[in-house]
This record gives sequence, structure tokens and C-alpha cells, in this order.
Amino acid sequence: MKNVKNMKLPKMLKDEIRDALNLVFNGDIETKRYAVRSSCTGEDTSEMSAAGQLETFLGVLGIDAVYDAVIKCWASQFSPAALQYKRRYGQLLNAPMAVVIMEMVPSDAAGVLFTCDPRSGDPSVTCITSNYGLGESVVTGLVESDTISVRKDIHGKMTLEDVVTGTKGSKIVMNADAGGTRAVNLESEAKECSISEVQALRLAKIGSIVERYFGDCRDVEWAIQGTSIYVLQARPITSLYADTEFETMHALDSAQQSEWDFYTKANVGEVLQRGMSPLGLSMFLNLFVPEWMRYVRRKKTGRLFFSPYFPKAFPSSHFNNLIDLCEFFHYFSPEGGEAIEHIMFSLFGRRLEDKDLEEAVRFRKYSGLTERRFVNFQTRYLAGLGLRRAWKKYGNFAIPVNSNMSARQMLDSITSNCCDVTAVLTAHMESSMASSLFNHDLISAVCSAMHKSDMDYAVYAALGSLISSCHNPISADVPKALEHLADVIARDVDPKEFAAMTAEQAKEWLTTSASSSSAAFESFLKTHGHRGYNEFDVYQPTWRMDPGILVKNLQVLVLNVHNKNRVKPDVPVFQAIDNLNLPLSSVQRLKFAYLVEMSRRSVSQRESSKVRLHIILY
Repeated sequence: MKNVKNMKLPKMLKDEIRDALNLVFNGDIETKRYAVRSSCTGEDTSEMSAAGQLETFLGVLGIDAVYDAVIKCWASQFSPAALQYKRRYGQLLNAPMAVVIMEMVPSDAAGVLFTCDPRSGDPSVTCITSNYGLGESVVTGLVESDTISVRKDIHGKMTLEDVVTGTKGSKIVMNADAGGTRAVNLESEAKECSISEVQALRLAKIGSIVERYFGDCRDVEWAIQGTSIYVLQARPITSLYADTEFETMHALDSAQQSEWDFYTKANVGEVLQRGMSPLGLSMFLNLFVPEWMRYVRRKKTGRLFFSPYFPKAFPSSHFNNLIDLCEFFHYFSPEGGEAIEHIMFSLFGRRLEDKDLEEAVRFRKYSGLTERRFVNFQTRYLAGLGLRRAWKKYGNFAIPVNSNMSARQMLDSITSNCCDVTAVLTAHMESSMASSLFNHDLISAVCSAMHKSDMDYAVYAALGSLISSCHNPISADVPKALEHLADVIARDVDPKEFAAMTAEQAKEWLTTSASSSSAAFESFLKTHGHRGYNEFDVYQPTWRMDPGILVKNLQVLVLNVHNKNRVKPDVPVFQAIDNLNLPLSSVQRLKFAYLVEMSRRSVSQRESSKVRLHIILY
């Protein structure tokens, strides 16, 4: 920008500018006042608006000043703000740019006219903003201008609807002696509207003419001198077609079956603590949901999850992936009953006391073809086999990309290999379903042994003690590994000193120091580096990619390393059963042991398959 600004116009170009001005103004070019402004490709469109980024020079006096203003106007397209804006919209940085030299209007009032409501797009409203003097004070927002609304009926009749007088403290006028402009304070005029009702209606009619000419709504700059109205510029309204906050928030929402739907983030919220990125949500909806549909079809467990219009089981709203409770409850137990309570326990860890939900499930009717039995032998007993196959197949899974690939090649490689993870998705769904099935059986057995017709706090406590000790699920190893890492750090450095470091300093020490803490930190990242916050969202960095959040957690843990809650030891199956003090026969005791063992194993398999999904996403 500086280099262009310091350039001089070639003599040939100077001569052409002088000749053009002499032709237009009959040789009287030294006493005229000019506005020198930009007209750059793509400067004002329905998608882009470079207002305020490119320089405009008002009240320019003298031909030499015009030459300088032309150079400065060209140079302004290389300002940091203009370059960044062009990059954002994929425009040429050195875009073709004209400079317009036009005679200044010493206006009594000026401003901007929108031929529709710029906030709502209402075409029956013309919005006018105005102030005394030149329009620069309105366009740049230097003062709180007057706002006038004119209503247009279908026959084109204009009616003044509303006038809001702004607190106009000053106005911009041309310098009488030298070139340029200056600000003048307003006194009695400040409390009055800068244009009359007649002028406002004339402006609205002119706006309608401009709108009809261009064929769409326009943002018009205007000026009034005496009884004359000048149209200075007309451009598209950039904000008219921009998405509102509401539209952006609901851009990827799925359709709803009715107004009587019940959604939850329970279960899903374990790996997606907040809303997902558009990339993460679209990947989830196009990878996980279709594979779930295929799984249901293979198992011949029903057709109710299929819809050509929206995902019935996993709707999305506000960039959050959810579970449709009515669909899930009907899928597992079309007739209702205790099975629904057991599914509640699997999802929420408790029973939901919601009469509206119960009524919605009861009245949601489907074809008899969608109703299938809840029990599935293959799902119960072969989930572990599918999981072992998935671990073997995807033990070292990696999408073949490298830094030498173009963006298009990377995209093609990623999209063509995403479908390879279906076996892991199937294994996760099999193990999750098996866990729900065995939990269902175990809950029924506990209720029967305790002579309970319904689940209560005693049943919850019994279930918690029976299935709390699983077969070393990988997910449970994370808090153990964090505690161990905090122990190692506390032995190498004073906990208070480590906690007082900034996150960046602590990270630097953990990664570069030749200490046991550094080795333990690297070992932790190697084993659990694929985990992170909102970890099922592919857009979110993992602990390996960005250890900052992990380091902050470690700084808190080392301060409480001596007061930590030790992980509870595993309780053997028969010991857990005996701790319930239930009057069980030998056969009942063996049945209980079998159900508890299978329930624990299915939970472990479910967590193992979830970890494999994390690793693949990472």
C-alpha cells in the first residue's frame, strides 16, 4: 500500500484526466469541488460490501489534488483490512479497480435509503437515514442520524409511517477556503428532523424507481440541495440475504415428526458434551446413522427407523446430535411395560417420571411390520467376536494422506476410506445392544428376587453394586492413568510450582525435560492421546494434537495428589451377589452370576468398541 501511495501518475494519464474534466466542465476545473471514490470489482454485491475499506476523498479542490487522490484511492485496496476481506471471500488481491471523479454536491441534507426493511426484508417499508450536510456522517456512522420509515401499499402509494429524530451533534460540510471537508456543530437544528415529510416521500418514490430498474432491493446514497435530489450511488443490500442468527443455529436441524417429540442427549453426551461443528455433525449423520439403519435391516428388528426425509432415531438440533426417546422405546418395547424402564436405566441410570413422555410413547402407532421381539441371540453372544475382528482389522488403521497431496487428493482419499470403518461401527452397535439386553435381563432378575414390581432406589443400589466392577474397560483406565501421571509429576517437581506455571510453560516442561514425568507424559499421550473434549467431533483437537486442556487438568490434579479418591477395587461376581443379602437358591445364585458376568463383559466390550472408534476418528 505504501509503495503504491508514493507513486506518481504518469504524464499521459494526467493529461487524459485533465482533458476529460475540461470536456465535462467546459474548462472550469480549478474551482470545482470533486469527490474521488473507488469502483472496484466485487466491491458492492449482494454477498460482499467493502464499505469503509477503500478510500473516498470529498471536496477535492484543484487538479493536482485530484491526481494525489486518484493514487491514494488505488493504494487503498492494498490496505490490511481490504486484503483480509478479499481473502475471506476468495477474491483477487489485485482486483481491477476504477476511480470515479465526480462533482461534489454541496448538500443541505444527505443519507442512505433502503428500498426494503434491511433487517426483515419487508418490501412494503422504505427506510431512510439522514443528516444535515454531506452524507459522510451517515455512511460512516459519525452521528446518530434521523430514521424515517415510509410504508408502500400494493398500488405504490407512499405514507409516512414513523420518524425517529437522532441526536445529531454535528454535520460534515465542504471547506470554503481549502479542499476537503470539516465538521460543524449543530445547535437548534439538532432536535429537528433533517428532511421534511415531502422530501421523505419523494425519496421513497425515487427509491421505487431505482428498485424497478435493477430488479431487486437497493441501498441508495442520496443528497438534497435546495429542491433537487441527487442519487449518488445504488448497490445491493448486502445484509438482506445473510443468514440470521436463528437460521445459522438451525442450519443442520433435522425435520421433526410432530410437535410431540421427546429428545435427549443422555448417552450421546458422554462423547459429545456440546454442539458439534458442521463438519463433525455432517460426518456423523452421513456415516454413523446410515450404518445404524443397515444394522437394523440386517438384524430384521424393524423398519420404524427408516425414513427418506429425516433420521428418525438420531435427530439433530442446534448442532447437537440427539436420541428420539419415543422411537427408541417403541423399538425396544412396542407394547410398553417394564422394558421401557430398563432402557431408561441404560440411558439415564434412573427412571424418568414424565407422564407426557409415557403418553407420547403409548400413542405413537406404527405398522405391525415394525414390531419385533426384543431378544436377539446373535446380538447377545456374538458381539465380542465382532469386536475382536474389528480390533484385528483396524489395529493400525490410517487414511493414506501425506503433505505432498493437493487438497482435492486429500478429500478424495478421506471420503473413499471413510466407509472402511463400518465394521467398527457395527461392533460398537452390537456391543451397545448386547449391553442393553443383558442389563434388561439383570434388572428383571433383581426385581424378581427383591419381590419388586417396579424399579425403586433399592433396585438401583443393587444394580450399581453388581455391575460397577467391569472387566477393566479401557475408558475407566483414563482416570487411573491421569492419577498415575499426577503422582509422577508430584515426585519430580513441587506441585505448587507446577500449578503456578502457565499452561504453555507446563507443557514445555513435560515435553522437553529429561525426567520421568516427561516419559510418563509421552506414554500417556501414546495410549490415550486420541481422547479429548467433545471427542466424537472430528473438528475438535485431541489431547495429542493440543495437550493444553490436559495440562491444565494435570495442574489441578497434582495439588490434590495426596487427597485423591482411589479407584475402587474390582469386586468378584459371587461376592457382589452375596453382598446383596438376597434369599437365593443355588440355581438362582448361578443364574445371577451368569447375568452379572455377561452384563459386566458387555459393558467392557461396549467401551472397548467406543475407544476403537475414537482412535479411528483421531
